[in-house]
Amino acid sequence: MKPSPLTLPYVAAGLTAIVALSGFLGFIIIDPSSRFRYWLIGFEGMGSFVLIAAIAVAASVLLHHLRFKCSSWASVLPIALCLTIFIGGPALISVLMQIAAAALVGFALLSRLWNATQSDPASQSDALALGLLSTLSGLAIFSTLLWGMSHFPINYSGVHALLYVSLSIAALLMIRVEDWRLLGELRRFSINAKPDWRLSLLIAPGLVACLTLLFMTALPEFGSDARAAYQSFFEQMRFNARWHHDPALAAWGLQPLGGLHLAGSVYLLGGESASRLQNAMMMLLSLGGAAMTAGLVSRTRLGAAACFSIVATIPLLLELTSEFYYDNTVAAFVMGAVLSMLCLLKTRSSDHATPFLVALAICLAGASATKHTSWLLTIVFGGLCAVLIMLRHDRPVRSICVLLGTGIVSFAALVLPIATFAYVTSGNPVFPYYNQIFQSPFYPPEQHSTPHTGYVGWDVMFRAVFDTNTFSSSDFRGGFGLAILLSIPAILTAAFVKKARLAMTLCVGLALLFVGLSAMQNDLRLLWPVSLAVMALSTGLLSQWIETPGWASRLFIASVVSISAIQLLLMPAGGHGVPSVNVSQALSPKAADSLYRRRAPTAAINAMLDNLPDRTERRLFLSTLMGPQSATGVEDGWYTYLARLRLHRSNSEDAMLDTLQTLSPDAIILGTRGHRRWLNSSIYELVNRHARAVIDYPGHQVFLMDNLIAFPVIPEQPEDSQALFDQASGAELITGAERLVFNFLTQDTSIERFQVQFSAQCEIQEILQIVVAVRAPGRLHEYTLTERPCQGEATPFQTTASAFMPQGSTRVTVEIKTRSRDTEFSVSELSAGFKSRFDRNAALEL
Repeated sequence: MKPSPLTLPYVAAGLTAIVALSGFLGFIIIDPSSRFRYWLIGFEGMGSFVLIAAIAVAASVLLHHLRFKCSSWASVLPIALCLTIFIGGPALISVLMQIAAAALVGFALLSRLWNATQSDPASQSDALALGLLSTLSGLAIFSTLLWGMSHFPINYSGVHALLYVSLSIAALLMIRVEDWRLLGELRRFSINAKPDWRLSLLIAPGLVACLTLLFMTALPEFGSDARAAYQSFFEQMRFNARWHHDPALAAWGLQPLGGLHLAGSVYLLGGESASRLQNAMMMLLSLGGAAMTAGLVSRTRLGAAACFSIVATIPLLLELTSEFYYDNTVAAFVMGAVLSMLCLLKTRSSDHATPFLVALAICLAGASATKHTSWLLTIVFGGLCAVLIMLRHDRPVRSICVLLGTGIVSFAALVLPIATFAYVTSGNPVFPYYNQIFQSPFYPPEQHSTPHTGYVGWDVMFRAVFDTNTFSSSDFRGGFGLAILLSIPAILTAAFVKKARLAMTLCVGLALLFVGLSAMQNDLRLLWPVSLAVMALSTGLLSQWIETPGWASRLFIASVVSISAIQLLLMPAGGHGVPSVNVSQALSPKAADSLYRRRAPTAAINAMLDNLPDRTERRLFLSTLMGPQSATGVEDGWYTYLARLRLHRSNSEDAMLDTLQTLSPDAIILGTRGHRRWLNSSIYELVNRHARAVIDYPGHQVFLMDNLIAFPVIPEQPEDSQALFDQASGAELITGAERLVFNFLTQDTSIERFQVQFSAQCEIQEILQIVVAVRAPGRLHEYTLTERPCQGEATPFQTTASAFMPQGSTRVTVEIKTRSRDTEFSVSELSAGFKSRFDRNAALEL
């Protein structure tokens, strides 16, 4: 039986209330969440961030409604003041520079298309959509542009700043006066809008959640994935001005990661806090897209506000935003595509739809250039879009041709270069995933076999909400919030409203996509982009009656606020180690450093190794996670999996020694013993025996390795140096008054580096100098000077010097002398060695 149109608002409000009630009973009454304990520790936990955010939002709302004869802009001062305290100037300027440049480039493109295809002025909703889609389109273009730049040694902060400034100026020159008029309707969204307590009540929980997450960008980065992979990329590029893109060194480094390059760019400009803020800004763009989507579907500001709080309070955002992930970037592009599709439904004119068809193609290409799972989303979105165009447009064939044409161009420009490079380099366009199909020799085919084990069942959405651990073992119960359940009442009630059926069709398609993807991969973080789209459409469909007279509207608003409050209360379930942090660790450098050393000790270890004279270029992390570093890192995790297999199979001291000589690490970082039980016990004695120095850190030991392990290739000595080398390599002191000169030869073209180490004695006021010259026939390749202060004639000290070996190098000359040239010094225990390159061939030999 078809319900009466008069009863639909009550049905929608009642079903929404049932969702709120089920969350209250499930997480607070029947089985309270175990993560609620983090609220009980007060200012020692994340509650300190939430309290400050709540106070700032409450003050802003009161000022907005009371005004006290002051400027309407005064209402944003409490929020702006708090953000100023937590967000530093360099980080803010870096992120705004990137987003402003992206917005101008995107607007120059879309506004020109708008004015070329239609003469009507943009409506308020169209102007808002164009503003957001311009920003997302520009960021999508930048993601692949920055990926291309990362191959070359040009990635300096000044170069990236000049890039953004130049692109902004070029875009401004392209934008005409009539283009700016498209944004004229945005003035109606100014702060002077008449205050509405309903709007303030709906938007307040979302503002509290967003401010909390923005405040947390001031914390140091201690997420394991961020330290082990993403920030290693940032540091590599900052020190070396390029990223190696080598499958032998980073299994994750070749898959489509356009969003990663967006964050890496601002890291060069503003440091770690800038990349964390950029991630949060991508979250805000995705939430803005969700709110606009709901506003278009519901045709009311209240619907947009309701959606904003519903999605902004999802606990999962704590994991996605307080730690660095690029899923927020994917979600922003996906929401841009959904928003474009809704704008297509507003018009029957194929001509008027052109700007949104182009934006749709670019956003899908941006998502696909950031994460390969978006390729499936592109197919589904393309099919849905074709169906909606056939149902809606006056010339559907034209619209479909424009979509196909712009889609082909966008993917050819933004996605194809990344996938092609990955395929040529590794044999797998999405390396290392789907390797059971592509069989790349750099990664075992049985590892990361995709699709992963997912969750299949009729109760998929209920499991994701109420039994999250069963649905996804990597997520805490309640981390998914309640909002996904709103899709059920939204679809049921919208089916009886003719004007909502197209939006409902889109919602049904995305809900089915969520179910299908959950069967392939049940990690909520990876499902977030599709989940956000389903939540936005669902809230918009339910908000159609939010302004109808009677108690249905009040019940719906109360239910939305309740759902948002419950999700805000469940926020600690959205992250692992984040809920235990507090404000002092974000604002106090001393407290932040203490937190960093406790939660991310490898970051401090890498900083120490970077500052050593030889920077220890090759590092082996055993049963620990590598932090930000500028050197070549190998570890026993999935990032360099071939090395892990070799280490795991070394079941004797001889086998382990052979493995270590193959890897040739300058430094070995061992984690706590409890986490490395799988390592053969002989490694402890072996590493200690060959360590020229051991440095202790909490839970870790750093071993600086000798020549046998770090530089295992024994050089040849020419006849003129053989006798002198034999004498100096023993325990007996060899004394020189002017200088000692040693020559070493190699014919191996795979040699990467040379190192010499010895024990020396000299007068305490003197400086010992070690000159290393790398030569090829008829050419001097490199010349380095290392100086060490003397410790006294009776006090020997260890010293090392090294040099890189360019291709074609065959001879190394080492000269040892004092700065004054007339003071005697003694040398003993001299040894020298070469190190082979750890390239793709070396990795495959593992």
